[in-house]
Amino acid sequence: MYQTQIERILKKLRSKKSVKNYELNKICFRYSARIKDLRDKGYEIETVREGLGIFSFSLIKEPKK
Repeated sequence: MYQTQIERILKKLRSKKSVKNYELNKICFRYSARIKDLRDKGYEIETVREGLGIFSFSLIKEPKK
C-alpha cells in the first residue's frame, strides 16, 4: 500500500514519544511543511529545540473525528 508523506510522518509520531528532525528527514526533505499540514488539520504537535540543528516533535493531541 502506498502511503503519503503525511501518513508516514503521522505513523512515526504515533509510534514514539518524540521524533527527531533527522528521522523525519528520511521520510521527506520538507518535513516541516508536512508538520504544518498536520497542524492545519487539527493535530497538536509540540516542537522542542534540543541542540544545534536538532529538534524533536511530539504528537500531543489528535483532532476529534
